Amino acid sequence: MAGLRLRAMDGEDLCVIAAVLQDARAPINEMAFDPTARQFMAGFRRLRRERPAEVARPCFSVLSLHNVDAVSWRGLEPERPSEDHVVLTLLAEAEDRVLLVFQGGEALRFDVERIDVRLEDFEPQALEAAETSA
Repeated sequence: MAGLRLRAMDGEDLCVIAAVLQDARAPINEMAFDPTARQFMAGFRRLRRERPAEVARPCFSVLSLHNVDAVSWRGLEPERPSEDHVVLTLLAEAEDRVLLVFQGGEALRFDVERIDVRLEDFEPQALEAAETSA
C-alpha cells in the first residue's frame, strides 16, 4: 500500500492530519525551521493504522508547514536533542496560528500567513536507498 500524502488548508483539514499523527514520535534533532523558505519540517515515526484490517506497521512521515512567519516553543529541551516527543494533537488556534502539542505538555506554536500543512509517508526502503546513494 502506498504511503499517505495529505494536505490541510484549514482547521477542519488539520484534524485529519492530527488523527494520523497521534502517538507519532519525533526528537528535536528531526525538526527544523527555515525562516528564509518560511518552512518548518519534522520527521516522525508513526504506526500506519489507516486500514483496520491490517496490522499496524511502523513508517516514517514528514510533517511540513508552509508560509510560517515565526515558531515558538514551550518545554522542549535543546540539551536532549534525541529525546522522543510523542504527538498529542495538531490544531488550528486561529486562521493564522497552528499548534503542535506533545504528550508531556511540550508544544510548538506556528504563526502562519495561512494554514498549509502537509504530511507525507516514506517507506523505510526508500529512506535506505536515499541514504546509500548520498
